[in-house]
Amino acid sequence: MTVRPAVTVRSSVRRRAAAGVVALAALVAGGCTQQSGAAALVEGRTIPVAELDAATAELGPYLQDATPAAILVILVAEPTFERVAAQSGITVSDQQAREVLDNLSRGAQAGQGTDGAAPGDFSDGALSVARFTLLQQQLQQLPDAERVVAQLNDELLDLDVEVNPRYGRLDFAEGGILPADRPWLVAPDPA
Repeated sequence: MTVRPAVTVRSSVRRRAAAGVVALAALVAGGCTQQSGAAALVEGRTIPVAELDAATAELGPYLQDATPAAILVILVAEPTFERVAAQSGITVSDQQAREVLDNLSRGAQAGQGTDGAAPGDFSDGALSVARFTLLQQQLQQLPDAERVVAQLNDELLDLDVEVNPRYGRLDFAEGGILPADRPWLVAPDPA
């Protein structure tokens, strides 16, 4: 009579505990970033998924290979580029970045009519991509560019970066974001 509810309570407690353990195991096994909504964490700085998505959507119509992975690599690297460039006397303002994007937008819209951002209507992420591009061009023009690029590469390799696994895994030594390892997915044996 009263035994049945006790069994039901115990089994529902067990199910909730098991569900909690499964959810915790999924988070640990997935290697998710520590903040929800983060595309990446770089030296404690969060790159929000929303920022990555906005930059990708805004720049996609104008730039070849403007994939989330490619844009995310730039968003991760841009502050390091900015710091190393500043040490060499190179700076790029938000206004300069905005002008590049506005010119890109106007040129593309005049030529074919695109669905990208209107001139002057770019997100912080898109501005970071433009700043990165301008910094990269100017760094390559330095008389000691080889030394500066070597320093830049060393600093990029030393960054503490955690990328959301849905984008892949970051490996600057290999050239960017690579597909994430998913050992739980096994290809079927050919019959």
